[in-house]
Amino acid sequence: MIKNKSFKINQAAKNNLPDQNSFLATKSIVKNIQTNVKPTDLVIFLVSGGGSALSCYPTQDLQVQDINNLTKILMSYGATIEEVNIVRQNLSQVQGGKLLGFLPEGTKSVSLILSDIIG
Repeated sequence: MIKNKSFKINQAAKNNLPDQNSFLATKSIVKNIQTNVKPTDLVIFLVSGGGSALSCYPTQDLQVQDINNLTKILMSYGATIEEVNIVRQNLSQVQGGKLLGFLPEGTKSVSLILSDIIG
């Protein structure tokens, strides 16, 4: 993790698999939202390729390694990244737009989305 007064950078795995750093980074984002965002704020999200692996915040009763193992299994059976992402969304507290649920009611947000998946 790189940190200064203006920003923080968290590094996670350099592949399509979530890791503990992915979880810690996402947990940090959620905590930051819950601690610092006020209903009068404007929150700008930048979502880019790799976000499905890097934003790992499993639903209760799941661990990061469970998501990692399931991802490996799905990919070994030839699942497309779109199919893997659908599964990840259903096992995540933040993916598929659920991160917005951590914002205080009334908070405005803008999402800038860069996708490496066609369509």
